[in-house]
Amino acid sequence: MSVVLASDLDGTFTITGAEVDVLVLRMQNVEGITFHEETFRQKIDETDGSVEMIIQVVREMYNDDVPEEEQVFELDVNQVSSRGLQ
Repeated sequence: MSVVLASDLDGTFTITGAEVDVLVLRMQNVEGITFHEETFRQKIDETDGSVEMIIQVVREMYNDDVPEEEQVFELDVNQVSSRGLQ
């Protein structure tokens, strides 16, 4: 969640323009997840970049009811378990 808020560089509670690119870069660097950039960008477009809605998309990572083709994130259990709890 903090990654999303930190990417709202102008404090408008919307992620637009270059902020989207910054957020995508940050999401690509989160360890322990597989990130589907194209789906994420589509969801940002669908929600007009609303920070509240983007945070909801992040929360969907833990919802098994989200269809596979709509998932933005997948937990990479192998990566998380190989690092252990540090």
